[in-house]
Amino acid sequence: MAKKIISIHIDGVLRNSLEKILEIYEGENEVDLGRPLPSLDLEKELNFNSKEELIDFIYIESPMRAFGNAKETEDGGAYMLNEIYKKFRDEYKFVLFSNEIEKSKPATLLFLAKTGILIDNISFYPLEDYTTIWEESDVIITDDMHILKMKPTDKFSIKFTTVYNEESESDGTINSLKDLLENDYFTRPEFA
Repeated sequence: MAKKIISIHIDGVLRNSLEKILEIYEGENEVDLGRPLPSLDLEKELNFNSKEELIDFIYIESPMRAFGNAKETEDGGAYMLNEIYKKFRDEYKFVLFSNEIEKSKPATLLFLAKTGILIDNISFYPLEDYTTIWEESDVIITDDMHILKMKPTDKFSIKFTTVYNEESESDGTINSLKDLLENDYFTRPEFA
């Protein structure tokens, strides 16, 4: 029997790229955006004229700063994820994933190397491709509202809670990677 695939979203769960993107924008434009933002519509919140301008800023001009040098979402997150992986790698296939383009891919690999992540499988998907992620996963751990919303009925979602996704529905909820162990998610019947 094939192992269930547990896919863990790099951005939001492991890496706080949003905060780093906001810091870069604030530094380059000498503004203070305040936190939390009113919405995650960065095109609107950062006053870009188009989606293409926003993508250029994040993925072409600033990928190493935004993705390679971002901090962990929570202190000790990489350590905790490694502990989960070591404990359950024989029962499940773990995949880290992110929606990336261009030079954000090597920047993400740099981040994973700097944090010492042990998980062998890393998948990159095009921006806004949430369908393929679900097709290739049985369980997804994410903070992304769009991914949570697109969950098929035969899959299992775990929401990493943030101020931006409190209203999003999921099958399970965590506030920290530590909650995955403390709440026995990996021993639940849904995961068998």
